[in-house]
Amino acid sequence: MSRINQSLTILLVDPSVPSRLMTAEIFKSKLSSPRILLASTGEEGLELAKQEDPDLIMVDFDLPDADGISMVQNLRKIYSKPIFLSVYPDGVITQAIREELFAFNDSGDFIAKPIQKEHLMEKLDHFVVNGKRIGKRFKVEDVSSTIIGKAAGRGKRAPKFEGVLQDLSIGGACMAVDSSHKILLRSEIVLSMDIPKQTTRGKMMTREMRLKAKVAWKKKNEVGIEFARLTEVQQKDLENYLRTATPFEE
Repeated sequence: MSRINQSLTILLVDPSVPSRLMTAEIFKSKLSSPRILLASTGEEGLELAKQEDPDLIMVDFDLPDADGISMVQNLRKIYSKPIFLSVYPDGVITQAIREELFAFNDSGDFIAKPIQKEHLMEKLDHFVVNGKRIGKRFKVEDVSSTIIGKAAGRGKRAPKFEGVLQDLSIGGACMAVDSSHKILLRSEIVLSMDIPKQTTRGKMMTREMRLKAKVAWKKKNEVGIEFARLTEVQQKDLENYLRTATPFEE
């Protein structure tokens, strides 16, 4: 197995000293001079994540002050890079992890314990070395959308570009437009989408969702959009919609 010549900082959050040492040695066997940060509680892990912004965080499911699911959820409020959750396989726990933690955000995964070196290194290559995208992409149909740019000055109208969403994720979207030449790369925009939503009485209605974003890339007739940080309400609404959509197979 070849070594990776990258200077990476890895945070291990695990109450077990032997487990931390074993996992650290696995990373050291693959990486050239990694910087390993250690935490034994969820509170320590959150503090180090804020201070150090590591390239990867690996969290044990059984922490003395938090369970793995709540720990990852708290980390996601301040941290957007890959997270691995190590856990002994269990049907109920595994289902909860897949449905709640990694259903929409594929920048992370869970690692079955006891940890196998090959499995951990495969995930490291996938998420850290190869830099897979943050959000899983979902196919969307019949969702009208509009890119709203910034007005050029006082009294000027904000430019608008109508289009059709090709795919959608928690992290962003791909939108088909007639022509992208007037849309500036890296410009700050608002993406307006008419998202179907079910009412408490079971009826379907359309609700406009406006998300702050920026233009991440563009082709002749397509634009890639990266969302700014979503509010809790926006994320919940988007996740509820994506539960009804079909994910793309990578």
